[in-house]
Amino acid sequence: MMNPEVKAEWLAALRSGAYKQAQARLFDPETGGYCCLGVLCDIAEKRGVIKRRVDDDGIVWFGNSYTVVEDRRVREWAGLDCSNPELPHVKGPDYVSSSAAGHNDNGLSFAEIADLIEQHL
Repeated sequence: MMNPEVKAEWLAALRSGAYKQAQARLFDPETGGYCCLGVLCDIAEKRGVIKRRVDDDGIVWFGNSYTVVEDRRVREWAGLDCSNPELPHVKGPDYVSSSAAGHNDNGLSFAEIADLIEQHL
């Protein structure tokens, strides 16, 4: 079960408008955007759980990943049981189950993703 304090902070951050949305990586240094999981990693960094690093190619890593929450410390702090949680979503007449990053990369807004996190995590 997700840590309720971390969940509340993540939801507030996703809904705040303070984060620009990006796809395919936790943080995109070219646009300054984050994916939904990158927002969680940014919060974890602010709380001293993890630090980001930039490799020689300019890719920003949180722990040992730049696309999902692979770092065990972040998952344990947040109470996530996997690196990219599944979030069921009803779209029109269809029921779609996809990962958080999948929804992010396929066009759901941070606010829509926040609603799914609130319901399912």
